[in-house]
Amino acid sequence: MPTKGTSKKAGTSPALVASGGKIISSDLGIVRQVVIAPFSRFTETVRGIKVVADTTAMAAPRTRIIGVVSAVPGEGKSTVSANLAQLMAHVGSRTLLIDGDLRNPSLTRRMTPQAQSGLVDMLEGRAKLADTTWRDPITGLDFLPTVLKKPLAHTSEMVSSEVMARVFEQARKEYDYIVIDLPPLASVVDAKAAAHLIDNFLFIIEWGRTSPVVITETLGNAEVIQSKLLGAVLNRANPTALKRLEAYKGSKYHNYYGTPYVTAE
Repeated sequence: MPTKGTSKKAGTSPALVASGGKIISSDLGIVRQVVIAPFSRFTETVRGIKVVADTTAMAAPRTRIIGVVSAVPGEGKSTVSANLAQLMAHVGSRTLLIDGDLRNPSLTRRMTPQAQSGLVDMLEGRAKLADTTWRDPITGLDFLPTVLKKPLAHTSEMVSSEVMARVFEQARKEYDYIVIDLPPLASVVDAKAAAHLIDNFLFIIEWGRTSPVVITETLGNAEVIQSKLLGAVLNRANPTALKRLEAYKGSKYHNYYGTPYVTAE
């Protein structure tokens, strides 16, 4: 989208420079799948998400905050969150990925297990964005981790607070896109509580696992999120079944790129 006038280059982020240059490991595996397998079906799906996000942004030209949610745990929302943010950063948009799961910060464990401070410290007034941001040296993505020193009892109040609103407003000044990985909707109320602070949502559904009833009930109980949906993603699709359902499309894609589909978990 680029609403800001500059492109994002490694080493130029104000947050990165102020933080002393915290660098994410180059060995991220599936969290950087869009770079590892740029012609896979998974990556093409993420590109499709970005196109929808870009199109939506044209109608409201400012930094977009995109929350990524699922109905239940284990559907792959964190993987999709990271790869969407990685793709946005890799093509030149200034992008911040936030681990917004204050109960189970799996992205932080995967991307910056050595982090000593993060979003919680900011919300409790102990740190600033510049103190906590990490940089991916390959894509130029900035990442704000969540570091838990103890279990938190009131996470929904934290992510919906005025302090969180100020964190977002500060980030909007430095980034074109902010992607926040949020807890599952059926598990905790955090995403619903923070919905007023987020522009759009992406809903992740695991192929063949999450029942339509659960999906319908979950979204039915989250009307604000439903009204802001960019769309839904079927994750971990069975390649064989998918080719049967989309034989023509699959064949043309395979022939065009000369490489088989690859799905990510």
